[in-house]
Amino acid sequence: MMQITDSYQEIIETLDFVHTQDQAGEVTKAILGMISSSLTDQEAREFAAQLPDYLDYETLHGDPQEQDNILPEQCIENLRDKFSFDENQARAALNQVIGITVREAKGEVSDIVKDLDNEWKEYFDQTPRLRS
Repeated sequence: MMQITDSYQEIIETLDFVHTQDQAGEVTKAILGMISSSLTDQEAREFAAQLPDYLDYETLHGDPQEQDNILPEQCIENLRDKFSFDENQARAALNQVIGITVREAKGEVSDIVKDLDNEWKEYFDQTPRLRS
């Protein structure tokens, strides 16, 4: 499992608009929190259990601004608003975080995300597994 700094460093290295570890961490938490909010409570707990310890259920669900059942397009819009990303940057961040998550998860994330809306499943299925 990658250390927190390693995964954030990878985001910083591949996304030239993310400049610090703190920003990479906030982007990661925002994306995974929005994905988690699209799952049932039990699925969200199982999803968080597959992630590094610092991305636990409470952390992902701790943002009262997150809405339930967010679809990828709304996630992209939220990233644009929260981080002042343009659309391409928001899509790149979403793809990068999902790719790292799928690759670095402790278990099979696909078993959990199978219950997500089809639009999310497409993102998980199409996201390249970076730095394999």
